[in-house]
Amino acid sequence: METETIIYEDVDAINNSSLGYFKKSPHHFHKYITKQLSLESNADYFKIGTAVHCALLEEGKFEEDYILGESPRVDGIVGKFIDKLIDILNNNDFQYTHIDNLDERYLKLAYSDLGTTWKYETVVSKFKESKNYNYFDFVMMNLNKIVLSPLEWEIVFSCVRSVRENKHANTLLSSDYAKTEMEIYWTKYNLDLKSKLDLVIYDDFQKVLYVVDVKTTSKPLAQFINSYEFFDYYRQMAFYIDAAINYRPYSIDWKIQPYFIVVETKDFHQCKVFDVDPADIEKGRSEYTDMLLKIAWHTKEDKWKYDKEYYTDEKIEILSLSK
Repeated sequence: METETIIYEDVDAINNSSLGYFKKSPHHFHKYITKQLSLESNADYFKIGTAVHCALLEEGKFEEDYILGESPRVDGIVGKFIDKLIDILNNNDFQYTHIDNLDERYLKLAYSDLGTTWKYETVVSKFKESKNYNYFDFVMMNLNKIVLSPLEWEIVFSCVRSVRENKHANTLLSSDYAKTEMEIYWTKYNLDLKSKLDLVIYDDFQKVLYVVDVKTTSKPLAQFINSYEFFDYYRQMAFYIDAAINYRPYSIDWKIQPYFIVVETKDFHQCKVFDVDPADIEKGRSEYTDMLLKIAWHTKEDKWKYDKEYYTDEKIEILSLSK
């Protein structure tokens, strides 16, 4: 009997990202989990970080998913035209073989959505120039791959080298007990939860549970504390720790050791490993637990437009800088 493959992204459950939407409002959260929220595309912003994660934690998958671009990426009006044309061809399941088999209606569709003062003939003429067409052709022939420019490729592997050269980070990544990209499904307050942990180590001999998250940052490492607070990384770590304990309950009596491996994507690509204050973990646990209790209430009552207090408390919220 074959075991059904579970695809993490397809599992309807609350994860740390969805908690971020609940922090905005119950309305944001509900729209997000019911896939009614139009999300801004941050693909380029996260591209380097995602690639670094993959190269560090899933080397085989990196080789399957990524490819070094042979042609430089095309920017400007022609670059936008190419991006729109590729999207249109993909959405229409167009079987691309060569530029000569491109139906002109697709070119006109891409142009119509471009929003430029350039004439159609000018855009198409520029598109068919060898350097621009070569880029388009390369992308179309590698649609199942994520294309990294030579510069992006160098940044990714500079980050990987820096992490591997850091003695603390390398020790964690090289552990015989390390589990990477570990998917955990659990429940709390009758809510389905899920977590994908970058690195977990269950050390049965020392009775230590290591929960490690890899972060990339475009800012200097000295400023990571700002991201740690702004993006609620302490809450994320608390959520991950509890997921790891839920997966192996007897580890609850062990020493819990959380770490962040952080590497810069700019300048010298320096890497540093950060420990986490236990008080921050308790703060994060308190925050996510309170969120889950409220989500459980909203789920039961099926009221999502406003926060719980709006429905249960007659008082009006007070604005105060002293809070």
